[in-house]
Amino acid sequence: MAIFQSLKDEDVKWRALSMIPDEILYRCGDLDWVPLLRIWTAVGYASLLLGLDIDVQKLEAAKMRKGKNKAEEDLNKIQEEKNRADHWERKFQDTRVREDTIKGELLECQVEKTRLKARVAELERSLHQHRSHNSMTELKVSRSKNEELKRKVEELEAALQN
Repeated sequence: MAIFQSLKDEDVKWRALSMIPDEILYRCGDLDWVPLLRIWTAVGYASLLLGLDIDVQKLEAAKMRKGKNKAEEDLNKIQEEKNRADHWERKFQDTRVREDTIKGELLECQVEKTRLKARVAELERSLHQHRSHNSMTELKVSRSKNEELKRKVEELEAALQN
């Protein structure tokens, strides 16, 4: 009955001047113009419209829930992808830091290697000098022993001749 109470002049339209009054057309919401039947069938029609309205509301609510669930799923997927991207970004940064550290250590090792090569060359020169010096010393000792032995031999020969 609420439908009839809210009935306005613009909701009722005569199709033609020769129209029978029972064929009054009524417009309800977005629905096209429908014939307004006798009161007892109109009440049934109103309940049908009310049922349709409830069904539409249920469908809209279900559609909203589906949309919300889809949006939440999409948001979760995006969040997971972001977490994975952040993880790989951190891993990349850690690798970059390690690479820089290793490059620094490599440079230090190369400098140390150069320093050690120079030290080895210096020690080899020193060893060569010491060996040369030792050879000369041994040669001098050997000469002095030879000269001493020659002198003793001469002394012994002189003693034998006397």
